[in-house]
This record gives sequence, C-alpha cells and structure tokens, in this order.
Amino acid sequence: MRKISTGFMILFFTFILISCSANPEDMEFRLHQPTNIKVERNILTFSEVEGASSYILSINGDNIIINETTYTFTEDGTYKVRIQAISGVEDFVDSLFTDAYEFKVRFLQYPTDIGVINNQVFFTRDEDADSYDVEINGTVYNSKEDLPPYLEPGTYEIRVKARSDKYNESEFSPITEVVVDKSDRVVTKHNYQYSINSKFELPLYTYKTIGLNYIELFEAKKEDDHLVEVNALSERIDYYAFNQTIYFSTSYMNFLTKNLKDNQQLKQEVLTFMIHTNLGEHEITLEINRLDTPYAYNGQIQSTNFKDDVKFLFETFDYVFISVEGYDIKDMNFKFENDELILYADYIRDTYEFEISAEKLEFTVIFEKDGINYKYPIYIIK
Repeated sequence: MRKISTGFMILFFTFILISCSANPEDMEFRLHQPTNIKVERNILTFSEVEGASSYILSINGDNIIINETTYTFTEDGTYKVRIQAISGVEDFVDSLFTDAYEFKVRFLQYPTDIGVINNQVFFTRDEDADSYDVEINGTVYNSKEDLPPYLEPGTYEIRVKARSDKYNESEFSPITEVVVDKSDRVVTKHNYQYSINSKFELPLYTYKTIGLNYIELFEAKKEDDHLVEVNALSERIDYYAFNQTIYFSTSYMNFLTKNLKDNQQLKQEVLTFMIHTNLGEHEITLEINRLDTPYAYNGQIQSTNFKDDVKFLFETFDYVFISVEGYDIKDMNFKFENDELILYADYIRDTYEFEISAEKLEFTVIFEKDGINYKYPIYIIK
C-alpha cells in the first residue's frame, strides 16, 4: 500500500505542475516579439506577429497603437522605438517589448544660398546629403559623379536638389539667375606653413587680373564658429603688394617666428588673418613650425577648378628635387622650376575622370640630399 500511495502522490504532483505550466502568463503562451525592424527613409516596417491584433510603438517614450506593421514618420528627428505585439488570441498574452531601435529621419531641404564664387556654383551643403544635382541652363551635373563645371562670364539659370540614399531627398530649388562677370570678387581660404628656419617673404595671394589698389589685412581669431578681426596690420611695414601679389614682409615674418624660437617647448603655432581688397576676400591660416626638411609653404592640400594648373610652392632647404609619384604621372604632366611644382590642369581633370569617386588625389614629391631621399605627400581636392 505504501508503494501505491507513493506512486499516486508522484502522479498528483505531476498533474499540478502541468496545470501550472499551462498558465497564460508563462512564456510558452506569450506572443513572439516583432522582428526584422528596419527604416527606409522615413518608413518603419517590421514582420507580422502571428496572433497579434495590433501593436504598440513606444516612440521616444510615448506609446501609440497601430494595426499595421508599418509606420510613417513625418518630421525630422532622432528616434528610439520599441515595439510590442498585442494579443488577439485567447490564452495568449502580449509580447514583451523589443529592444530599442534607434535611427534618424531627415527630410532634406534644397539650399537657399545658391550663387557663384570663383566661377563655380556655391551653396551651403547639408552633411546628411550624399550628393547634389546641380542644373545649370538645363544641364544636370551630380556633385559626386561629375566634375564641377567652370563658369565663364555669362548668365546662368541654376537650381539644386539634395540627394540621399538614406534620407528623403529634396525637390529642386526655385531657379536662381546668376550673372558671372570678369570683375566678380574672389573669395578664398588658404592654409600656409612657415618654418622658423626659413627666411623668405611669404606670398599670400596672387590675382590673375590687374587692378589691385586697395588692401586691408587683419589678425583674427575664431569666436563661436566665426572670425573676429582683432588687430589691423600696417601696410609696407607688415605687408605689401607687388605685381598683383600680396606678401608678408620679412620683418613681420621675423616677428611671427620669434615667439616659437624663444619658447623651446612650443612645437608649432597657428595664426589666422583676413585680407580685404577691392578684388576679393581671403581667409589665411598660418602654421609656424620647426621644419628643416622640404615643405610646401602654400599648403600640402590644394583645390582644383579643373581649368587652372595647380601649384605647390616649396621651401627646399638645399634639397634637390627628384620626381613626383602617383596615378601614373609622367614628366609631361608637371613641371618643377624655381622651387615651384606645377601640375597641369588637363592631367588633373583626366585623372579625376578616371578616379571619379575619389575625394582627393595624393601624390608623393621626392627630394634628395647627401644621398638620402625625403618623401613629402601633397593632395589635390575638388
């Protein structure tokens, strides 16, 4: 009898356990969480959950109920979404919320400041745009796939559209009519280098056209992402102009390098200047350093408009120029003379057409002194 009682008790407790496991609150009777959550531009989608009658979207902490497996966002923003399947089946309970899915929604806008600077179309770019379609007198150029056209003097009707593989693209902007004239002002930014071991007067900008008759030059500093002019320089003492080129004088360069010479712990110093002339506006960044090997004092990085040759001006410190390497460059594609390296525009244009997706072209300039080669990288950007 004892054996029978023991067996009966085992069966009884087994029955109780089975009954408890059938409780709808148990995971076995809970709906699955939604899966395959993704966002394309501004539309959220996920897989349908069997047995669900609706879904709760928790969007940045606010809950809404939807009956479909898709939801369209109508405003820019960064979103954090969790999804719960609501049960429509007896004996099944709602799913757990999914982990948070984070994404950004953008409705790109066309630029509103379209113009022409330095004979090329200019506008403020959105960092979320992959590229822009620029329509000029009915012909469309893509900023990523095509070389930017150089606009000769004339009248142009221009409109621009922001493109994106991820976000919602803009419409074309209204047409902007622009007149390009030979006397248009030049607006540029330049990054220069100068070593405390150098002794030359630094050229800041050379105009291609004659007529330079007014110059103001200021020291500047950055405040809240814009430049503030803090000190006016003296013409003929600190700077001067000759043959349409503006120079820092030798005495001013000695003044600028003195601080670095006196402070042995300071490796370099970066200064900013603004030049205003009757022909243009120029922002100058000058890095003063301790180099004693060849360097391009007008900057390692130069931009191309695909019309003009690109020039790198070198301080060589008695090193001898040997060659330039990169992109199958040949002797006929460049010239090095009087410490000036010129890469010809047609070669740059042909190379960019072959390397259409490249953001920049990198070359290596090789010098030699006492049997030892020195390699210096330079870059050309669009």
